[in-house]
Amino acid sequence: MLLDEKNPRLSPCIRCNTCDGFPCLVHAKSDAQILCVDPALQYPNVTLLTNAFVAGDLFWYPLEGNNRIRQAPDVLVAFGRPKGHRGSYRQWEEDNIAPQVVFEILSPGNRVMEMLKKEQFYDRYGVAEYYVYDPDDNELVGWWREARQWQRIDRARPLSKRCTRWRNSG
Repeated sequence: MLLDEKNPRLSPCIRCNTCDGFPCLVHAKSDAQILCVDPALQYPNVTLLTNAFVAGDLFWYPLEGNNRIRQAPDVLVAFGRPKGHRGSYRQWEEDNIAPQVVFEILSPGNRVMEMLKKEQFYDRYGVAEYYVYDPDDNELVGWWREARQWQRIDRARPLSKRCTRWRNSG
């Protein structure tokens, strides 16, 4: 099979002596594209938002002039901010936009007090949605801000109702 260099994302797998049955990586972002984005876009209620900055394990400084107030979420999403490299997310340089969505992934080193401090930080500095994933139990728990308080996300509550605000954010 040949690689279609004009459209590598949709190319068939290039069979080689190390083939594991998964599509070959033709560029650095292809694994996420092939395994996550493309399958999700098959659903009619999924829209790809491109006006967001997404980073992993990057320090977020919410206040100018105080480098002790910081947090490094496992994943942060800031809608309305341009993509591109940043050494850290300095909120005052980002039109004072706090990350709206934060993910934490539990690991054996996480402690209850550490996670509580993170939740309080995200609450204090304006995160709109906060998710904690436990890979050992394959459990995802989330909260979203409504009336200035965290509300646990109920699986029965439609996601589209919460996400409407991000669709119109630029």
